[in-house]
Amino acid sequence: MDTEPSTLVVKVRKRGLIVVGHEDEPLDVLFDGRRIWSFVPSRQGRRRGEGRYLVPWPKALRARLDGVVTTTVEALESGARAHCGEVKFGSGRGRVNLVDELGQPVRVDKGSRLERSFETADEDEKASLLEGVQRTLDVLTQRGVPAFLAFGCLLGAVRSGKLIGHDNDADIAYYSEASHPFDVMLESLTLERHFIRLGWRTLRMQGGYFKVYPPASGREEVAIDIFSAWHRGPYLYVVQVLRVPVPRSTILPLSTVTLEGRTVLAPADPPGLLEATYGPGWRVPDPTFKFRPPHATRRTLGAWTRGGRLHQRFWHDSYASGADASPGPSAFARWVAEREPPGALLDVGSGTGRDSLYFAERGFRVTGCDYAASGLERGREQARQQGLSSLDFLQLNLYDLRHVLARGALMAGDCGARAVYSRAVVDALTDHGRRNLLLLSRAALRDSTGRLYLEYFTERPRGVLGAAYWKRVQPEVVVDELVSFGFTIEHREEVPTLSGEAPARSAACRIVARMS
Repeated sequence: MDTEPSTLVVKVRKRGLIVVGHEDEPLDVLFDGRRIWSFVPSRQGRRRGEGRYLVPWPKALRARLDGVVTTTVEALESGARAHCGEVKFGSGRGRVNLVDELGQPVRVDKGSRLERSFETADEDEKASLLEGVQRTLDVLTQRGVPAFLAFGCLLGAVRSGKLIGHDNDADIAYYSEASHPFDVMLESLTLERHFIRLGWRTLRMQGGYFKVYPPASGREEVAIDIFSAWHRGPYLYVVQVLRVPVPRSTILPLSTVTLEGRTVLAPADPPGLLEATYGPGWRVPDPTFKFRPPHATRRTLGAWTRGGRLHQRFWHDSYASGADASPGPSAFARWVAEREPPGALLDVGSGTGRDSLYFAERGFRVTGCDYAASGLERGREQARQQGLSSLDFLQLNLYDLRHVLARGALMAGDCGARAVYSRAVVDALTDHGRRNLLLLSRAALRDSTGRLYLEYFTERPRGVLGAAYWKRVQPEVVVDELVSFGFTIEHREEVPTLSGEAPARSAACRIVARMS
C-alpha cells in the first residue's frame, strides 16, 4: 500500500493517511478514479515528525469504508500523485461504493458530511438548481431588493463560467440599505414571509440568513441560501462570515455574469468582492477552503445575528438518519409522570419527541423544544399519526440568549408551564448553555412556581447518542446554580444509570427543584 517514488509519499492506514511532504498543499483522494475527499495535511492532520502527518478519515467516510478500492492521492497544485493501488478496508468484500440512498455518488463536503457534489451532477440536476436560483432572484428583484450571486456560485461563474465541482449548494445575497443589524434582520424576516406567502418552503438559519426551497414542479427539491449584505460605517457585512472594508460601489449597481450558459445577476465588481471574501488567492481552486473569519468578526456577527450552534449539525443529522430509535418513553419520563399531576409541561431537549408523546398521552399539555429541526419534525409526525392535539414542538437554541428569553416569555405566557422536564441535556451543554437552560426554566415557571425535573449523566456514557460530546458536571454545581436562580431543591439522588438505557456503571443524577 506504499506509493511509487515521488515527492508525494502516502501510506493508507485503517485510521487514515500517512502523508509525507506537501503539508500545506490541498490534496485530493480518489477512489476508483473519483474524487471523494480533499484535505491539507497541516490543517486536518496530526504531526508525526518533520513533514509527516497522520490525516484521520472523516467520520462520515470512515463509517462507509468496507471493501476494496483503487486509491490515489493527488496534489492539486503541483500535480504530484501517489498511487496506492488496491486497498482493502474492513471485511474486504466487494467494492467500496460511496452513494446515497438514491444511488447517487457522494463525496466528503466542506462540512465533513457525505453529500452529492456538482462534479457528478447531470445536466438536468444543474438545470433544476439554476432555474431555482433564477426564480429566487426574480422574487427578490420584484420586491425591489438588489440580489445577486454570492460565495461559491459567484466564484465558479467568474473562474470558469461553471459550478465548482466540489461544491454542492447555491448562494444568493441581497444588499440592504439598512445599517442597523436589527433593521437588517427585520427585513430578512419580511422577505422570508413573502416567500412563504408565495407557497415556498423556507428554513430560518439565523438573523439575516435563511434558505428557500422553490416549488419543485415534478423535479427534486433544491435549496437556495439567501444572505443579507449591508454596510455599517466603512465595512461591508455579509451574514454569516464577512466583515471587510469595501465600498458600496463593489456591490451596486448590479452587473451580470455567465454561469453554465445562463446570464445571472452579480455584484458591480465580482473580482473585488471575491478577493474580499476569499483573499488574494481566490482564483486558485482549493476544495479544502473553509471560512475562518477573525475572532472580532465572529464575535460581532454572532452578537448581532445569531447565538452559537455547537454540534447542531450532529444532532440534526443523527435524528434525520434515525439514529435515535429508542422505543417508548424513558424510565425518567415514567418516574416524573408518577409524581407530577397533568398540566402544562415544557420538554427541553425533546429530541424526536419520545417522552413528549408519552406525557401527552398521559394528559399533559406538552411543548417539546429541541435544537435540531429533524428531531422536531419526527415528533410532529408522530403526534399527527396519534392524533395528539395537546402536543406542540418548537425549535430552541440554548446558546442564543435572545432565543432563550423569547421562548421563556412565550412559555410563561401562552404555555403557562407548571413543569419543565429536561433529560440528558445538562451534560451535553457548555456552561453558558446550561445557565441558559436554567434561565429558560425560571422564566417559564416564575408565575406558576412549578417544578424543574433534571436527569443527566455524571460519568461518561458509552453507546449513547452524543456520548462524544458529554461534559462532566458535578451535581453540586447544578444545585448551586439552581439556588442562585431562585429554585428550592426538593429532591436529589444518584442513580446507577440514565433511565436504564446505558451500561450500569454510567452513573446519573436526578434533581427536582421548585421555583420559589
